[in-house]
Amino acid sequence: MRQQKYDVLQNEAKFEIRKYQEYVIASVEIDADFRHALNQGFGILADYIFGNNQARTNIEMTAPVIGQAVKNTKIEMTAPVTSAQVGEGNKYLVSFTMPSKYTLESLPEPMNKTILLQKLPPIKQPL
Repeated sequence: MRQQKYDVLQNEAKFEIRKYQEYVIASVEIDADFRHALNQGFGILADYIFGNNQARTNIEMTAPVIGQAVKNTKIEMTAPVTSAQVGEGNKYLVSFTMPSKYTLESLPEPMNKTILLQKLPPIKQPL
């Protein structure tokens, strides 16, 4: 599995600060408790990258897989994190980071219309 592209801005003994380049995610909103939402969302997104898309193209899996609570019904993504926040209700956004060779325009269209493709700006992330 590939990782999202990044530059290391600072490297310390116990952490580093990375700057991730602009990237594209495929996301699906699931109404369930976090564990079930992550499992169900993972299955839907895996189906998309394993060829259930208009081009019938396999897309390489790229880390991270993201799970995030959805407040209200807006889809909001701010960072490539793998932990969830407690939100209102049981709606979670599960996302796969797409390989860097793809743009929003070059990704195959999902057959499953609940999948949202979205471009996110560069970010800094401590790890």
